[in-house]
Amino acid sequence: RFYDAYLTALISAGLVAFIASFIMKNYRDERELVVNQRDKIIEQNKEIRLTEIALRKSMEFNESIISNAQDGIVVLDLHCNFLLVNRAFIRICGHEEKSLIGQNCTELLNLTKDDKKAYLNNILKTFKTYSSEFEIINFNGSKLPVTLSSAYIYDESGNPESIVAIVK
Repeated sequence: RFYDAYLTALISAGLVAFIASFIMKNYRDERELVVNQRDKIIEQNKEIRLTEIALRKSMEFNESIISNAQDGIVVLDLHCNFLLVNRAFIRICGHEEKSLIGQNCTELLNLTKDDKKAYLNNILKTFKTYSSEFEIINFNGSKLPVTLSSAYIYDESGNPESIVAIVK
């Protein structure tokens, strides 16, 4: 009997040791996997931060170019409402930026509905820069002749989402 109990205890201890080593190996493997994933996440976060910094610098560079350009630059939605105007355009037309944003360009550019349709159709037909002569009605009501060079800005799917125009 003692021998059977001793043998049972020995087998049980061996089995416990085997199971414990198996559990420890799985624990070490899982821990290594978690540490590797953590290191990958840390590296991805560094890359994201560097990309954000590069994007911010690029945006600041583009904003600087637009705001300091000598020619007027405007961005319109597809209904010809002002989304963005630069300082040169404000100087040209004499209106304040806050009064322009959201306003339809037909009011400022002395366009009829037919002129507006023709303007959009010509840009759409050419799929490239389209130049045209217009008159801007400045803040005191006088008309100023300008040349607009316009083109669509496309979204990721290749669909027009807005219009950019250089005003001289």
